[in-house]
Amino acid sequence: DLSGNLSQSKLEVAPNSVEMVELQLRNRRGLSVDNMKPFKLKSHISYAFENQPTLEFPFTYYIKPESKYLLKKTKSKTIDGDLSDWNALPYSMGDKNARDLSATFDVAYDADFIYVAAEVTDNDIKVMPESSPWTQDYVGIIMNNNTTTKSALDVGAGWFRESLYRLVSPEKGTIASNHHGSDGTPDDITIVAKTSTTGYTMEAKIPIDFAQAVQGKDWKTIRFNLLIGDLDSGKGQELYLFQPNWRSKENRVGSGMFFKK
Repeated sequence: DLSGNLSQSKLEVAPNSVEMVELQLRNRRGLSVDNMKPFKLKSHISYAFENQPTLEFPFTYYIKPESKYLLKKTKSKTIDGDLSDWNALPYSMGDKNARDLSATFDVAYDADFIYVAAEVTDNDIKVMPESSPWTQDYVGIIMNNNTTTKSALDVGAGWFRESLYRLVSPEKGTIASNHHGSDGTPDDITIVAKTSTTGYTMEAKIPIDFAQAVQGKDWKTIRFNLLIGDLDSGKGQELYLFQPNWRSKENRVGSGMFFKK
């Protein structure tokens, strides 16, 4: 759906320097951004050592114009699964192959925390209170705090070592993963999910230190994704309905970037 032209197809980068290449994209079919398939950019990079073999490695990036999501400032939230202190949740996601499963959500921040709220619509909730979240229905959040360029260009290698990754099932108020990444993921994360008449809700708060630990006090962005685990098929199915799985080949440059307003 997209064709692309590079200002240069090959270049040599001098030591301790940076070179920029411009990629011009054209919408060949006049499709909306949401419906177009991404442009596939293949790159082959080599590093020429003195008196040693050349180091070579390939990269593949999937690129298309991405929505610029706003991370808005909010008042302090009580994390109890009750979403009455939130306005209408602006972001929506749904599974084309499972009409009974969809969600709306929002991400916001104040001086102390980053907040996440989600409302999942599911007509067949499967909950086993004594089991791990991934063995039942769940909602999950993935959040990366690296600087804008590094986070947007990440192709998934070591992603969960560098990101906050949490799963929670309805009626569970405990953290589902004890993962603490090298980014200094804080210990005092609160995440709660509760059943409702149409499915279940989720609220979470993450100390603002998570963003500031890497980007400093004047932090700018986070990269965010929401996923749902559904047992309707009789076995666990992990669905990335907002952005693609960042560890898969569907990962797109800059998908899910939220910019602090």
